[in-house]
Amino acid sequence: MADPATTTVGSTGMTAAVIALIGASAGEYATIVFWALCGSLLPLASAEGLTRLQGAMMVLRLVLTAAAFTGLAAWWVGQRWGLPATTLLAPIAFAIAAFGDNWRPLIAAAATRLRSLITGRTEETKP
Repeated sequence: MADPATTTVGSTGMTAAVIALIGASAGEYATIVFWALCGSLLPLASAEGLTRLQGAMMVLRLVLTAAAFTGLAAWWVGQRWGLPATTLLAPIAFAIAAFGDNWRPLIAAAATRLRSLITGRTEETKP
């Protein structure tokens, strides 16, 4: 059986070269999907006890999440800091997918912060 580390590195390098060559003609979504796929492998590697089907569904969910939100996030970052949105697609898609299933605590923390800004008091100052 082939060594998985060397096989993976060779495949990743070949895939990166192909995407670099045809990326401009394939469009922005090819870039988003490729980098989201790369980012989704980080949470997949740290997940324990997943079957192959569960792992595949996790990767699919993370790639689709990145595909749905990368354009909006790239536009927002581009507007805020004056950067072209097309150059931000790859790192943002990677980051969204690499964040994995940690979105729920982040959203809960943002909701708590927003609630404290609206009411003017924090969780510690509640009677």
